[in-house]
Amino acid sequence: MDSSTAYLAMLQQLLQLVEADLTGPIDQAAELISRAFEKGGMLHAFGTGHSHVIALELFYRAGGFANINPILIPALMLHESASDSSQKERSPLDASAVFAQHNISDRDVLMLISNSGGNQATIDMARTAREVGVPVIALTSLAHAQSQQARTHSEKLHEIADITLDNHGQPGDASVTIADTELRMGPTSTVVNAAIVNALAIKCAEKMRARNVEPAVFTSANIAGGDEHNQELIRQFQGRVTAL
Repeated sequence: MDSSTAYLAMLQQLLQLVEADLTGPIDQAAELISRAFEKGGMLHAFGTGHSHVIALELFYRAGGFANINPILIPALMLHESASDSSQKERSPLDASAVFAQHNISDRDVLMLISNSGGNQATIDMARTAREVGVPVIALTSLAHAQSQQARTHSEKLHEIADITLDNHGQPGDASVTIADTELRMGPTSTVVNAAIVNALAIKCAEKMRARNVEPAVFTSANIAGGDEHNQELIRQFQGRVTAL
């Protein structure tokens, strides 16, 4: 089996492992989020580096909830300076200011995405959430988090979070070794995390419908009636979702 085929096989194995291992945690997270939605709360999603991609995966897309607010801080993303962002995610973050900017309150839920679970910016967000009573869902790799000490903290994200969703990724994320080299490639976190958050969203919608509550879900703008449906949701959540 060549390395590219091994990578695809690894992804299949990880998704099967997630299905077997995360049924309970996904259900718990879906219960938390769906109840928050029903009470008028929001799901806020935050990640640094490539992890911010998962916040975007949840946001403003066909088949996704409208009441999800991605917390997008350019200095902690990749498009301005990727190398600077690697340093800044390890530096203190004024999480209280972030909470104020996004109007995060104890009726909301905060999802924090971090493969290592140890970068200071993410830990600062988790600790601030705990201080103000906002429940935290961690999406992380426990194997990675438990393989090394946190750079600046005695705590890891999964130790602070109320619910942890483990993507079962390897330490360092890359999953295959290129033949006759020491090169490691094939990161798994983005693919598996995307599957986890979409499975979670579906479970949330199922729980809401079981309680006769209509989920606020975008449809494709490229089908008949899509624009009209989506514009109504945008009107409903504009001002609460920062990036709308």
